[in-house]
Amino acid sequence: MKKRKSSFFLQRILHKFFVLFFLLLFYSSNNLKTNDLIIIETTKVDGYNNVKNSKDLTKSRKKQTALHLIYQKAKEKLDSLLKPEKNSKKDIQYRAVDLPSNDAKIAQYSNISNIDLADSTGNIILYKTTADNFSISSSGSLNLTLEQGSTLKLKDEAVTLESGDVINIVGKNNFIEVPNTFNINGSLLFDTNSQLTIKLTTDDAQVVIADGVVIDLESNTEFKISGDGLITFGDGSTINLKGNTSSPKLYPSFIIDAFATLSIDNSATGIIKGIGKIIVQDGGVIDVRGYGYNKSLKVGISTTDDIDFYIKGKAMIRLEGGDSSYRTAGYSYAPPTGNYGNISFGTGKFSLTLKQGGILYIGDGGWLEFGSVLSEPTSSGHLKKIDFGPDGNFYLNTGGLLSLADNDFVGSSQLTTIWISDDAKLLGDKGGLVEYIARAPNPGFNYQGFEGTFQSGNFAFKNTSGLIPKDIAKKLINQNTTLVTAILYTDSTGTKKIRLKNGAKINFVTTDTIVGEDSSGNVLARSDRGRRVIYKLNGTRV
Repeated sequence: MKKRKSSFFLQRILHKFFVLFFLLLFYSSNNLKTNDLIIIETTKVDGYNNVKNSKDLTKSRKKQTALHLIYQKAKEKLDSLLKPEKNSKKDIQYRAVDLPSNDAKIAQYSNISNIDLADSTGNIILYKTTADNFSISSSGSLNLTLEQGSTLKLKDEAVTLESGDVINIVGKNNFIEVPNTFNINGSLLFDTNSQLTIKLTTDDAQVVIADGVVIDLESNTEFKISGDGLITFGDGSTINLKGNTSSPKLYPSFIIDAFATLSIDNSATGIIKGIGKIIVQDGGVIDVRGYGYNKSLKVGISTTDDIDFYIKGKAMIRLEGGDSSYRTAGYSYAPPTGNYGNISFGTGKFSLTLKQGGILYIGDGGWLEFGSVLSEPTSSGHLKKIDFGPDGNFYLNTGGLLSLADNDFVGSSQLTTIWISDDAKLLGDKGGLVEYIARAPNPGFNYQGFEGTFQSGNFAFKNTSGLIPKDIAKKLINQNTTLVTAILYTDSTGTKKIRLKNGAKINFVTTDTIVGEDSSGNVLARSDRGRRVIYKLNGTRV
């Protein structure tokens, strides 16, 4: 026991020696010598160097050496480092917001109604506060924080958040009211678990996201545009959904609500990427119409992207362009000629659900594609689900184009899609085109993709899972439901064709009557004179 105690005390002595030695080195920059005498104010401390209650402190003037002073200064520094840090806004480095530092000059308003923020600049924090008449000064930069149920009412004029300006969103139930135009050229930053609604308070109100601006939506974040006005994406402007597939309940959401309309600027491509949800509800519209321009909304740019679209409550996706988007020279990877409005679900995983009166409308010059970007097949697009119902609506009219590319592959098995059309309406004038985009033709045959006119009201695959995009395209254009592996369809030139199970396409003699298929996949028919006819896999009619 004595030996153990001696060893313990020896360790303590050595420990103090090395601490003292390094403290002397650390403070060697001081011009003090260890034997200098200094007069300092001291306080009584207990044997464990813990400062007593202020009532127990007794000041005295006492001579001490510089060595003692060095020790005291080092100890004070160490104690300050060991104290728990205050929950300062700027010290929380992982947050996506850009809050002003503690030593910055800040105008902070808490629990106040209707303060005037005309010509604002500098650092401003609103906490449970409403601000009126907001505009931004042309001199200086702005860093404004909306926190925990704050409202910012913009002045009735065009207000621009310039590049370098920042609006931080912290906590729930924050609002920005826009009566005129709100140009977002700067940074709109969302904290985790935050919520912002931009209320468009007049029919002419609009939010314009400038070219190249990226808005990051952190985990459990909601960004909603609500009201009768418009939000416009500039070229390359991006909604980046920063969710995690391991926590779908915390997916961030971008919401178009209460008759608000999302549009794309002229000749521009807007981008939605990442992991999360897009919700269009209660009369909201995603409106991508060309009419003199090509406009595109690109959904997904990475294999890790996973985006779910919900169209509900009489909301709508509307695609038109004014010009037919049919291909002019047979199939090619080049986009259709003319002006069109396009949504491309390209790289990543996607689902599309329409219910409660939700509408997908593809009109003249409208073009919707899954698994490709501007009809260029990729190796990484995966359509998880299309769900029209209950009470979902799909319209494909003359001049409209629906493109379906192969899903991505895992090993040798193609991933499948779930298609549900429970209580849905599939409508059109039988002039719109459905296109299947194949990645690689089978040897010895022409290109295996095909396009045919849409057959409205076809519910042959209601409540069906396990389809691949090619099967969906076949069922949407098939004019003879007795065929299983082959399809009878009308192409964009108005010619009736049979596509056999091996991909061979043969012009169909319209006076023939299809009887069925044999075990090899040849199509059996009868001529108008009752003669037996076979459409063979080698591409001949005998």
